[in-house]
Amino acid sequence: RQATQEESEAADGADEWKGFDWKRQWYPLAFVKTTDKDVPHRLELFGEHLVFWWDSLAWRAMLDECPHRLAPLSEGRIDEAGCIECPYHGWAFEGSSGACTRIPQLEGMGNSDVRGKCGGTVFRVVERQGLVWVWGERGLSANQADEGLIPVCEAMEDPAFDWIDVSRDMPYSADMLIENVIDSSHVHFTHHKTISKRENAKPLPLRVTTKITPSGFEGTFQPNAEVAPTGEGATNVKKTERSTKYMAPGYMHHRIRSTGDD
Repeated sequence: RQATQEESEAADGADEWKGFDWKRQWYPLAFVKTTDKDVPHRLELFGEHLVFWWDSLAWRAMLDECPHRLAPLSEGRIDEAGCIECPYHGWAFEGSSGACTRIPQLEGMGNSDVRGKCGGTVFRVVERQGLVWVWGERGLSANQADEGLIPVCEAMEDPAFDWIDVSRDMPYSADMLIENVIDSSHVHFTHHKTISKRENAKPLPLRVTTKITPSGFEGTFQPNAEVAPTGEGATNVKKTERSTKYMAPGYMHHRIRSTGDD
């Protein structure tokens, strides 16, 4: 039989979700202002360890293992040419291509052919809005990593706004953190007596204003929701207008405007 319109739309939607590739996305590594440019840094992405560093011109990233004996490059140093140097035998690697630039044990022995076979594994890296971003798939050139997928925070492009950079190491995965940030209803309990109070807990109706896709969604919360205790004797009652925007895989933006006595 011929598929109904509803069945066809459901099939198209399923294909859309299957087509989302988590590795063909950009991930923030660190804040530029608070990252030491004089030493290499280690982090984990998709269960793999990466090393990233500043080579005097740009941020670079490679798989955190020397192709020689798999020593962690992040425990080495940045040499005078901006290459990452292995701490074990001193092999050095250029960050834009991963090419091996130096094998001290073969100096003066015509080692260019050997070095040509000893490159490391690179990752595409760019800097945007004060963050260092890495493309999740290894070895891609500049043309294959779509920089248009990097989320842009519009407020940070507006000179009327100020912001601060805050980072924290957490003992769980990034996807769990995103789920936590999307779920505003936990704030009154998890953050009791810090940024909220248990007695302020109440329903937070969210109206999704865009189609939910693998790339994300946008929505608004019930307008004029009270965010302080109500009833007889209540003081300093505030109301809030809230909207939220999620862009996969790692951008979550809550916009909150409160009114009331301050």
